Amino acid sequence: MNNFDPTVIEKSLGDVIYAAGVSANVFHNRPKSTEKDLADFVVCRVSGPIRDRGAVGECTFSVSLFAKNVANMKNGAKLSVMQDRLKEIPLEFDDIVIKPYTFSPLGDMADNHNGYHIRVINIQAFIKVS
Repeated sequence: MNNFDPTVIEKSLGDVIYAAGVSANVFHNRPKSTEKDLADFVVCRVSGPIRDRGAVGECTFSVSLFAKNVANMKNGAKLSVMQDRLKEIPLEFDDIVIKPYTFSPLGDMADNHNGYHIRVINIQAFIKVS
């Protein structure tokens, strides 16, 4: 039985998202408030179970892209730029291997918190046993 730690896995993905320039503000859960007004931010987390397949693990990441509304309207252009940058992250980093062709955008929705819209993208990955 492998011991896959969701916190370690989420940190690895968050570091790659930050390095790719998707956003300078990367969190592992939705901040309810911050010291500064954020134009954008990303929440990346393991969504659902981490399956132990013996030689590898499997999980699904939920990556939520948040962009502040502009003139009370969705900033779709910013969300699209963030999504394009997310697609540029490496397919392999640390102990994570992203399954090709598994970036699945779920669409945009209003956050109803401080005027943001969210674009959620699910990504499937393998986790190597170290």
